[in-house]
Amino acid sequence: MRFIDFDARGELLGRYDSVLHAQIPDGAVEVSDELFMRTIDEHDGVWRLTDGKVTKHPLANASQVIEGELRAAALATRDGLLAEADQQTVGMADAYIAGLLDADDMQRFKAFAAYKLALNKIDRQPGYPQDIAWPERPA
Repeated sequence: MRFIDFDARGELLGRYDSVLHAQIPDGAVEVSDELFMRTIDEHDGVWRLTDGKVTKHPLANASQVIEGELRAAALATRDGLLAEADQQTVGMADAYIAGLLDADDMQRFKAFAAYKLALNKIDRQPGYPQDIAWPERPA
């Protein structure tokens, strides 16, 4: 009998043949000889345990991986810029609501508010995430 073992996420950990292996891990799934061999021979996908069945899932497209990495990098940069912008306007939101900002502080507060809004919309740009026109930080 042949078995395949999967981790908690359903990803293939190992293959076992009861003729060759004295111990088969608890939870290993018994599979047909044909399926056992397919998991060895077929490299055009990732074998997983899904809803109790051994299934092959397509490999991630390299461009999808790269785009995901670009997206993650862009969002990390955006989050850093937002944190810096927040530091420039600490306490100003309450003062703005209370009408306590003078003309210079009002101008600064509005400039950073527009900057933060633009940062939060980078993902709507046509070239995102490969080509991002970063908004200019207020002085």
